[in-house]
Amino acid sequence: MSPRKNLIKFLILCLVWGLTWIAVKTGIQTVSPMVFAATRFLCAGLLLFGWSLCSGRRRFLARRDLGRIIIASLLMITLCYGPLFWGMQFVASGTAAVIEMSLTPLALLGFGILLGEERWSSARAFAMVIGLIGLSPSQFKRSAA
Repeated sequence: MSPRKNLIKFLILCLVWGLTWIAVKTGIQTVSPMVFAATRFLCAGLLLFGWSLCSGRRRFLARRDLGRIIIASLLMITLCYGPLFWGMQFVASGTAAVIEMSLTPLALLGFGILLGEERWSSARAFAMVIGLIGLSPSQFKRSAA
């Protein structure tokens, strides 16, 4: 794939991802954050399912995977997007986006440690402290001079 096509795809991704936060901020002013999160994922799932039917890429899930998928879906909405959307009632959408994306590496490290695939180290602790210091200015309100 050409570098130009990759750049175009990247710019589209950035535009869609950025607009998502504005849409969420608008949506949670209309309905409760949990209802908005659930509706968002239900619509996305239905759109993806329709696309898979139309494109002939429909695959059936193995029965043994169904329980894990349901649990992961419920946890993703209730433990990730529920609190995120609830918190967006109180902060700007840009602040929420930066904080949410900053938590992803921390969560991945935490899961890696819990699963025994990663080890805690002083270098990682130091990196987290530097990251928190970098995020801290976003938490201070600027007063009008």
